[in-house]
Amino acid sequence: TTKNISKTNNNTNEDEESWFYFGLVSDSMRIVANLVYENKLNQNFVREKQIIPIILSFCQVDDDNPFIREWSVFAIHNLCEDNIENQNFIKELTLVGVADNPELKEMGLN
Repeated sequence: TTKNISKTNNNTNEDEESWFYFGLVSDSMRIVANLVYENKLNQNFVREKQIIPIILSFCQVDDDNPFIREWSVFAIHNLCEDNIENQNFIKELTLVGVADNPELKEMGLN
């Protein structure tokens, strides 16, 4: 059971919480990507609720959420497939700035 694993590994509550959340956003994005696949109603819902910019913000590497970038790109692909309104919505977005990326800074590419 989880209690036995926690006791043998000397995990704290914080470790248990981080284990629970590990990959949660990535899994959620996978669900979104699949829900909007060839589904115009869901594609439009995501646009109307202003979720597309949130999805775009996840198009980066996150060590706590493996494959978040890939699932986000796939979700955007599915949102735009045969949906001119979503394509135009993305075209009209204005770049506010580039997110802080520690990995790029480490490589000297900021």
